[in-house]
Amino acid sequence: MDLSNLVLSISGILIVMLLGIIGFFLKKQITVVECLTDSVNALNVSMELVRNNESNFRLTCGLRHTNIDKTMDNHKARLDKHANEIALLQENRKTNTHRK
Repeated sequence: MDLSNLVLSISGILIVMLLGIIGFFLKKQITVVECLTDSVNALNVSMELVRNNESNFRLTCGLRHTNIDKTMDNHKARLDKHANEIALLQENRKTNTHRK
């Protein structure tokens, strides 16, 4: 009976030590999972901000393109007018030089 008590005591101590080791690693695992959860939440917030910025950029980009297109059309019309005026001036110059 003395030997069985010794075996039970040793096995009890070993079981408690193994449970302590398992508990230690489970605690570490829980800490890592909590850290990972915080990182994923921060990443989700960052991605939502990026999506909002991208959406805002698309809206302002469309408005800017409209303004740029209007400006370019105005410049094109002015350039066409100037080209016609230059052509008229060159033609008048040619006719004036031929008359002399």
